[in-house]
Parts: sequence; C-alpha cells; structure tokens
Amino acid sequence: MGIGNILGLYGFLVLIPFILIYLFKPKPIDKAIPSLMFFIREQKQKKEFSFLKRLLTNLLFLLQLFAILALASSLIEPFITVTEDAKSGNTVLIIDSSASMQTKNNGNTRFELALSEAKKRMHGKISIVLASLTPTITLENGLQSEASKHLSTVIPKEASTNIKGSMDLADALLEKTKGNVVVLSDFITTMENDDPIISKRLLNSRGNSVEFVNLASKANNLGFVDLNIQKDFTEAYIKNFNEEEKAITISLIKNKETITKKDLTINPRSKEKIVFETLPGLSTLKISPDDDLKVDNIVYLSSPLKDNINILLITNTIPKALKNALEAAKYITVEIAEPPIIPDIDHDVVIVSNVNKDELLPGTFNDIKRYVEKGGNLIITSQEGIAQLDTLDLLPVNIIGMGEQSNTIISSQNEITKDIEFGVVKRYIVATPFKDAMSFLNTEDESSLIAYKSYQNGKIIYYGLFDDENDFKFSPDYPIFWNNLINFMLDTEDINDYNFKIGERTLVDKAGFYKEDSKQVAYNLLDEAESEVSKDPLLFSKEYSDFVEKNVKENIDKDLTMILLILACLILIFEVAYIKFRGDL
Repeated sequence: MGIGNILGLYGFLVLIPFILIYLFKPKPIDKAIPSLMFFIREQKQKKEFSFLKRLLTNLLFLLQLFAILALASSLIEPFITVTEDAKSGNTVLIIDSSASMQTKNNGNTRFELALSEAKKRMHGKISIVLASLTPTITLENGLQSEASKHLSTVIPKEASTNIKGSMDLADALLEKTKGNVVVLSDFITTMENDDPIISKRLLNSRGNSVEFVNLASKANNLGFVDLNIQKDFTEAYIKNFNEEEKAITISLIKNKETITKKDLTINPRSKEKIVFETLPGLSTLKISPDDDLKVDNIVYLSSPLKDNINILLITNTIPKALKNALEAAKYITVEIAEPPIIPDIDHDVVIVSNVNKDELLPGTFNDIKRYVEKGGNLIITSQEGIAQLDTLDLLPVNIIGMGEQSNTIISSQNEITKDIEFGVVKRYIVATPFKDAMSFLNTEDESSLIAYKSYQNGKIIYYGLFDDENDFKFSPDYPIFWNNLINFMLDTEDINDYNFKIGERTLVDKAGFYKEDSKQVAYNLLDEAESEVSKDPLLFSKEYSDFVEKNVKENIDKDLTMILLILACLILIFEVAYIKFRGDL
C-alpha cells in the first residue's frame, strides 16, 4: 500500500467540521425536581453512551461519513503493489512468413500451424508482426476477436526471414507497457545478424515474457539454389537436401508448353548443375515430382532477346573468326552477301567487312545509307584500302594511315568494352573520330580502334582491328565482345537486368514475373539456407533452456483513486435514495 500524493492527507481535515456540525444541537435546560432525582441519575448513565449510539444508529450520518472518507482518500492517490505475470498484459504475435514456412508437415504447412498456435496465445490487446525479409506490423493493439479474424487473412511470403528485426518491432510496440511476445517460426535464419537470442534477452530485461514456438520438422526437399543466366544458355543448380538419392525431371516450359525435359539423379546432400537453352521472352524451369516445399521447385526466367537476330555480312572474303563468333549465339542468323550481288536490306544488323572495291556497285552504299537513316544498324570493319571505299559520310572516323604495334586503351567505359581484354594490336589503321562520333577504344597514340556515332534514326560502329593480324580473335573475350556489340546496336539490355533474387532489389517478396517500367522481369527465391528445411535450429540445440517459456513476474502499482471515486458516487446515490425513502424529499 502506498500514497501517491502526500498533500492529499489535508483532505481528511474536512471530517472535523463535519462531525462537529452534526453533533451540534441546542441543549435542553435541566431543572432539579426532587421527585425525579432517581430518574435523572439513571439518565446520566445513559448519556455516557449516547454519542456512540447516535453514530451507529443514524444511517444518514454513516453514509455521509463514508462518502467524505472515500473522496478524501482519493486525494492522496493511494495504490497497492501486486506481483503479476507479464503475459497478463498485451501480446505481440510474431509469425514467421518466410518461404520455409510453406513446408508441409502432416498435411498442413508450418505457416498454417503457426496461425493455429497463435490463436491459443492471445492475452490483452493483440499486435501482429509478420517476420519476413522486411518485417511488417499488420495489426496494432487490436481486440482478440479482431486478431483472430485478421489471422485468417495473412499469407506467407517467398523470401527469407528477419526474426531479430521483428522482435525489435515488438520491443517498440511494448515500449510503454509490459506484455508477452510469442515468436512462431521454424527459426531458419539466413542473415548473419539475425540472432533472436539478443532480442529475447533485451525483451526479458525490460520485463516482457518471450515464448519461442518451434515449428521446425523433418521434411523431404530438393530445389533450385542458384542460376547462371546467359543470353544463349542457362545453368541451373539444384541441391538434394535429403539423406537419400533422388531422381527428378526438370522441364523447360514456355507459354504453358513443355519445350524440353531432362532427367537427373542427385546424390544425398549434393548439388548438381543442369544446362538449358535460354529462350526468348518468359519461360520457367520446373522440378517434378513435388516435395514438401514447392516454392523452390520452380524458377522464372526472363530474356529480352528477340526470337531471332538476322545479320547481313557483306564481304568478298568471309572473315571466319567473325562469322564463328556471331553464330556462337544460337539466336543469331548470319546471311552472307558477296558483292556485287546484295539482297534487299531489311536485316537487324549489316556488317561490311573485307569488300573488294571493284566488285561494289555504285549504289551499294547509297542503299546502306538509306537503311541506316530508317533506323538500321551498320558495322564497318577495317581493311586494306578502306579510305578508297566510297562510304559516303557513314564512317565515324577520319582515316589517316597505318600504324604498328601498340597497347589498347579503353577510352570510355560502356557495355561493349566492359570487362573485355583486347591486349596488344600488332597492326592497325590510324584514325581519329569525327566531332559527331565517340571513341570506345584507342591505341597509345590516341588512334581510334572502335568508334560509334548515331546517324539519323540508326547507329554506326567502326571496328578498326585487323583480326587476321592480331591475337584478339583467339581470346575467349572475342565472341563476348561481338555479342555485346550486337546487343548494343539493337538496344538489347543485359539479361541480368531481367532476372533477380528476391530481396536483391525493390520490395518484391513473391517469386514470379513482374512488370517494371516497360519490361518483364523475373524474381526467384534461390536461397540455399532457406531451402534447408530439415535443419534443426541451432539456437534450440545450443541454449534450449533459455528458450523454454518462463513466466516473467513484475511488480505493478494498482491505482485505487478511480475505485474510491466510484465508491463515493455510489454512496451518494444510495444516500439520495435513502432520504427519498425516509420522506425528506
């Protein structure tokens, strides 16, 4: 028992005038009459007890006395200290909504079991936090009926989890009160700093009860854990998380049609790679048969490529290295045109290489110029006597002469020359870019080896390396360079800008295809740790005793002021009723 306001004791002083006023009555005049002396002596004995008798027999006085006592007592703000279980306060339910919570367990998913267990652990006002990559508060200080209804609407995500971050949110929700935090999860943590132990100890130190409900279970799972997507092939990595060998079938699907299937047998606890052709547009890879976790049995692939790229190579001497580099990509078709015979030009890209000046018809470059003006793409490669070719104003560079051996210097970083090693050039044409052109690769004497300019609606590239006299054609970077160059000409973006892991960017938390700006991109789980659904949580094996539910006791001051005020009001109401009953009203 305690007092919150010591000055309130002065309120009891009102009892003094109250009692005095109540007892103040006109005294009767007593006269001694001898015949009544016996009776007077007896009356004096009765007066000794009359004060107490009046107090006890006058109900109205008692009612007023108790009302004043209650009001005066409320002024001192009395309280009593009681010891209670912290869980008798509000409850914060932290429900793991990560991908692993979709694992099947006896016909139900772990997430469904979590919702069922959550409904059994509601006390006071209810707050709900969904623990995913980005924890979110979906209900704050709701009624139990409201929370039960809300739980029927939540769905799991397809991302990893962040339990510590969710518990930190619970700490913020309970900042001004004490309560019970219930974490329902399989405790598969994938982030380095996701340590629930730290948050549990913090919550306990602040007087909150923390209960961990472990929903982990043994499960059968095999799934995609990584992808390497290139423009013409895709490498998919699949891991068998089971203790026994598994035989599966992987299907490549586009527009709901199975394009191809491959069978694969994977040893226990092993990872295998399987290669498929990268299809243009949207496609999926799917594992069958299904297992306990379906989320990692499918991956979504997005490719910005056209169905096919048609290239016209105008040449009198076929450059084999160039032709082979182009045709290394299955989506590229190369048509050879040998001057003077040139077909109608409606191709995606035109390459002029090793042409004989005497075999060219007078209007050939005029036709090429009109093609570029309408939005075509032209590549002109260096050759002997290039200055004598009537290229009109199509060349991005001014030809000066011949140069000998030199190192190459990338003059501007771009998607064409990115990560390409050109090495040393043994022989090259000395050229300088025109004002409307840009050089991508130079020699040490600042001669332009690769230059670019836009020409009305089209693009033109000058390639100034002599492939026959340089070693670049033997480099593994050579076909990559030409692939980059073709994609640059056609505004084909990097395929890796179309495929992402969940959590890599934006707030996407479900695998699938999404439209971003003007393109369709794919998001996939691809999280080996999240797919390890049979793993026993380390925190339970290491410090299980710390996670057994313990009722946290706390001392709570219960304020009695309101109770006393209510009591005073009830007494006053009863007093009015009593006066009415007595007939004084």
